[in-house]
Amino acid sequence: MPEPQILSNTHPELPIITPIPLRVLIVDDEDLARRSIRLLLQGDSDITDILEAPNGRAALEFFQSQNEKNRVDVLFLDIQMPEMTGFEVLQALEGKQIPVTIFVTAFDRYALRAFEASAVDYVLKPFEDERFAQALSRAKQRCREQKIYSANGDLMRFLDDNPLYASSYASLQRVSSPHYLQRLTLQSRQRTIVVDVGDIDWIEAESYYVQIHTSSKSYLMRETMTNLEMHLNPQHFQRIHRSAMVNLRAVREVESHTHGDGTVILRDGTRLKLARSRKQQFMEAL
Repeated sequence: MPEPQILSNTHPELPIITPIPLRVLIVDDEDLARRSIRLLLQGDSDITDILEAPNGRAALEFFQSQNEKNRVDVLFLDIQMPEMTGFEVLQALEGKQIPVTIFVTAFDRYALRAFEASAVDYVLKPFEDERFAQALSRAKQRCREQKIYSANGDLMRFLDDNPLYASSYASLQRVSSPHYLQRLTLQSRQRTIVVDVGDIDWIEAESYYVQIHTSSKSYLMRETMTNLEMHLNPQHFQRIHRSAMVNLRAVREVESHTHGDGTVILRDGTRLKLARSRKQQFMEAL
């Protein structure tokens, strides 16, 4: 009887999630305000660096010079400052990675605009220690969510590059639940928009948001692709790439390429990449 053949005992290493200490930047034109925040942050075991900027322009110069090694995780930002407001700082950073932001200001009239700018909290001066701790806790939670999402992106890239693991991961990723989402509720300023999942053509990952594309309009939703995928019926929605998921009923055509990947063409003509590692599962579902 022939001996069992050992094909290989080496495999690519899965990406590992490693905790990253938090770096904080305080931007305020008042020395006393910066000192007060620094005192409340000192001694926190999650925070390794506390940086300060006396105005918006100094903060912007810092952001323009930062790299992956000295990137700020949490930003405490005043609004009314000479020369450049806190909102103008964020606007100047648009397109770059903006830290998790907590506005700390003496004015309550900017609260709505602050949350439209995706601030995690809005703290009014003078504030109590307990209120500050609550805001910091929210910022830490947001940082954890972003790091989990980033690690998930690393995992998706790993699976796309290593098809051997993709089918096993896909079977573990799905939750067996008879209660799949039928509608999505999306918040837009002071409105709540209801979207029937059957009207969705495809979904695109954008950082820790997703872009919901229908035949007539697109909507931004604060949700991760992975979590949303687990709550959509896999008979109707399939991930075709780490950053794209399609409604099977919106698929018009599939092109196969020589390297094993492909292109999914939707009913409105949209062309999306089909990853090699997801092609077999997608074609079976289709």
